Order: sequence, then C-alpha cells, then structure tokens
Amino acid sequence: MYFYFAEAIKYHMFTKKRIALLILIVLLAAAVPVMVMFIGRENDGNEEGVQLITLWQIDGFEGGKGSRAQYLKNKALDLFDGKKVYFNVLSLSADAAAKNLEKGQIPDMISCAPTFCAHVGYINSIDYVYKNWCYGSYCLLTLKQNDDFSAVNSKNTVINAGKDNFASIAALFCGLDGAKTEEPTNAYLSLLGGKAEYMLGTQRDIYRLKTRGVSFSVKKIDAFNDLYQNISILAKDKQIYATCRQFTEYITVNNADVYKIGMLSANAEKYDDEMAELQSCGFEYELKSTCGQEFLDLIKSSSANKDLNKLKILLK
Repeated sequence: MYFYFAEAIKYHMFTKKRIALLILIVLLAAAVPVMVMFIGRENDGNEEGVQLITLWQIDGFEGGKGSRAQYLKNKALDLFDGKKVYFNVLSLSADAAAKNLEKGQIPDMISCAPTFCAHVGYINSIDYVYKNWCYGSYCLLTLKQNDDFSAVNSKNTVINAGKDNFASIAALFCGLDGAKTEEPTNAYLSLLGGKAEYMLGTQRDIYRLKTRGVSFSVKKIDAFNDLYQNISILAKDKQIYATCRQFTEYITVNNADVYKIGMLSANAEKYDDEMAELQSCGFEYELKSTCGQEFLDLIKSSSANKDLNKLKILLK
C-alpha cells in the first residue's frame, strides 16, 4: 500500500511538471512573434533618418594583403560613427556581380577594376564619375639579392596572369612577350622552385615572398598599369546618393593607411620595405578609367595582335 501511494505521488508530480512545461511552451510560442515584431521595429531600415547603404567590392585583380571589402567597411564606420548610416559591404567575384546586375539587382555603390564595367555595360547607369581610392603596380621579381634585372628576358621569366587585369600588356611593354604565363600561384611557385629566374608579378607577389621569408629583389614597371580600384555611385535616391557622395570624397582623401591592405594611393604613407620600390606615382600608359565593351575589345584585340603602337594610342 505504501509503495502504491508513493508511486502515485511520483506520477502526480511528473504530470504537474509536464503540464507546466506545456504551458511554458505555449507562452513562448505566443511571445516570440511579439518579440520579433518589436525587434523588427527597432532595427527597421525605414526608421526616420536611418540609411542602409549597399556597396559591392569586386576584386578584379589581386590585392596586396587583407580584405579590401573590410577596409571599406572600416572606413565607413570611421566616417559615420554615431550616425544612423549603415554600410553593407559585400565582396563579390566579377561573375557574381555581373549576374546580379543582369537580374536588376543594383547596389548603391560599386568598387571595381576598370575592366569590370564592360562585363554588363552598367557604366551607362552611373550618375557619378568614378573615383580611384587605391591602386597596385606591376613589377619584376627575382630571388637574387641586389639584382639589377639586366638579365631579364622572355625565356627566363614567368608571367603572373592575374585575374581580370592585362598582365600580357605589361609584358609587351617590357619586351617580355612570349614569356610563359601561369596562374598566380603557379607563377609564384615557378619562381620559388627555380623554374624561372624572374617573374612579372604585382604587389601581391611581394607579400607572397615576404610571407615565405625569402630574400628577393624588386623592380617597378612604370610603362603600364591597369591595377586600379575605382568606386562609383549607382544610387538614385537623393538622400542615399548624397551619403554615397560623402563617402567617395572621404575614401579618396583619407586613404593614407592603404598600406594596411598592401596597396598604394596618392596619399599613402611611405613604405620602408620592398614595397617602397612601387611607391612613386606616375605611369606612362594606363587603363585607369571605367570603359565600355567596345573600347575593351579594342584593347584585347591590340594585345592579342601584339600591336604596341595601337595600345600606346589607346592607353595614352
């Protein structure tokens, strides 16, 4: 009898716990939608004075180190600290950005290399002239210390093909046409492995070698450059446009710290390492501004035909 009574008490307590748990679940189910509603209101982008800016960072060429998208995000935080302006900076490939634009998904701002514009012809929708906020540079590299690069030729040099940039044109201007072209990592490994004495690369390769901890020599290529990161505004809303305009003006003046991402700018602080060789501005020929498909096709055909004179006319 005692055991029966004890078991009954246990069963009764267990049942009460189950009922209490069910009540708690019901209360939570009812509360969550209300909580979400209030949270949604608190963070609603339609709140008076709040602006959400979308910026696409498209890496059309290899950078130096770190993330250009994160750099832009940090700059936006610096500029709009304490204000109701929020930047959503997305890092996209050229292909992904092109597909989104073709679907009508237009960001407020876009940061890209000059060659990207021709992918989808979005240049026609830009209401604001592009601004260059950082750039890179082509260079010659060798593992020989204090080398004068007088022995460079197309047979002992490998070219870093890059991404959407014209390393082939840089090679043409340097008299290295015919040199073997490799994808970025393979070109770097060819130099390290002794398959090539020299490499035509960029600032990214300097950081690859620095990370590896090897000694090397650098020579800047002044003849040609297309490694520019440009920022443009696509926003149509007047208030959003004004905020974007403020940011572009800020990023092109307050960019002395692009050394943090291994890049260059007109205002950049001076490097005290191998990057110092690339520090000086000024290139004889360059592809710097946004361009349409027709112009880009002319550049490509002239490069394929090795028509240096035509390229000089187009890029001057």
